Amino acid sequence: HPDFFITRLMNYVLGGGASSRLFMNLREDKGFTYGAYSSIGSDKLVTSFSARASVKQTATDSAIHEMIYEIKNLAENGVTEDELQAAKANLGGSFGRSLESPSTIASFAINTERYGLPDDFYPTYLQQLNVVQVEDVNTAARKYLKPENLYITAVGNGREIGEKLKVFGEVTRYTN
Repeated sequence: HPDFFITRLMNYVLGGGASSRLFMNLREDKGFTYGAYSSIGSDKLVTSFSARASVKQTATDSAIHEMIYEIKNLAENGVTEDELQAAKANLGGSFGRSLESPSTIASFAINTERYGLPDDFYPTYLQQLNVVQVEDVNTAARKYLKPENLYITAVGNGREIGEKLKVFGEVTRYTN
């Protein structure tokens, strides 16, 4: 997909690591969790976006509020040049380190065949990552991040968190 590299960078800024917005907000600022992350799939046919954190039960509603805030903020206000450059450095470094593993090289060959990727997809990976501009990411954030369409899943004691979750919409409880 033409937005593959753009969405990788967008996701990294939102929840891709220890310097991401979700991590900094929920862990560093609020102390709700040891980590908060997001991911966006890359499957050609079906994919999804998710954000997640394991939080103290007493902070469930507050953590959800902050996660929605960060998703909405990115969709509405975009990323900064500094955030984009940091994301490029991190993803580029991860890609470079991944080349040390023979299984990664095999995965690249399989992915190229399976998904019909151009032969130069992996050899030009870093160049493709580095040509992404702030406005590319901001356009993708407006296009793909839809906070009004989120499905929220909270796992915990329903008697303790159920009422507080109603602020986000209808609550359906499931038990095993």
